[in-house]
Amino acid sequence: MANPSSKISRVWVDVLTPFTPSFQVDTEHWINHIKTLSIKGITHFVLFGKAGEGECLSTLEKMRALKALTEHKAISNLVLGIQASSPVEIASLIRNAIQLGVHQFLITPPAFTDQISREGLVAHFRYITQLVGQDNWSFFLHIWGSPGPLQIADASILDLHAACKKHIVGLVDEGTSLARTNDYLKSFAGALPVVPTFEPNALYLKPSPLISAVANLAPNLVSGLLDEPLPPPAEKEVAGLKVRDPHERFHELQALLNNHPRLPTLKHLMGRFTHDNHWKTLHPPQYPLSEPSQVELDKSFKQFHIQPNE
Repeated sequence: MANPSSKISRVWVDVLTPFTPSFQVDTEHWINHIKTLSIKGITHFVLFGKAGEGECLSTLEKMRALKALTEHKAISNLVLGIQASSPVEIASLIRNAIQLGVHQFLITPPAFTDQISREGLVAHFRYITQLVGQDNWSFFLHIWGSPGPLQIADASILDLHAACKKHIVGLVDEGTSLARTNDYLKSFAGALPVVPTFEPNALYLKPSPLISAVANLAPNLVSGLLDEPLPPPAEKEVAGLKVRDPHERFHELQALLNNHPRLPTLKHLMGRFTHDNHWKTLHPPQYPLSEPSQVELDKSFKQFHIQPNE
């Protein structure tokens, strides 16, 4: 088990959300999962982010689940994901979360078919800060997907940083492109920390922190990506057992994920690993894997044979 003061504390888990058959947040399993991750050394939890199906849930649903979680005082360092285009809705959720002791947020830019102007982006977040009317909170700008109409230009992000220095603390890049994350790092060097979410890129970036969905399943394998690769052992066999480099193990796990849609795959594997089928429910419009895909994935996951200490 990892020491909480070690590199595993640099991994922030984008927490998967279990649902009941009626698509309500299954708070009992949710809380137990977060407690288990805490025991393994995880210290920060992103709730209702991309992996938590946050864009599918209403403000009321999020607040009900958050209230149940924050009643357990042992769980702290929560970061709440907010996906909305209404400043009034965003500010209301922030104010209510602050009352429950949550002070950090991931906020996605407003979603429109036309590209958002620099002035519009700044006005949006200035209005949010005005509506919240408090200083005791901060946010990461949460950039999703690939370049396109919803892409925010670097110059616009720098303008936002200049206008909201009191509140903005970083940029979270949800994209898989290593080149894009590197471009962000160059553009905002010394001004705005850039946090990646695609775990394979951590091998090259060595970030602090890394926001990870795969860490729901294998937190220690993910934290191992933040170290330099171990030198190869002199012998690949030790007492009849093959010595496995942690990076090799992660690449094997990533190969399983790459063959299927990422979120349904992670939730299916969580169900297999914990022997609890409640993890397999996804909130519409997300949908579980097809039966043939489940059979194929189960076979591969059995061969992978994940270990409890991974």
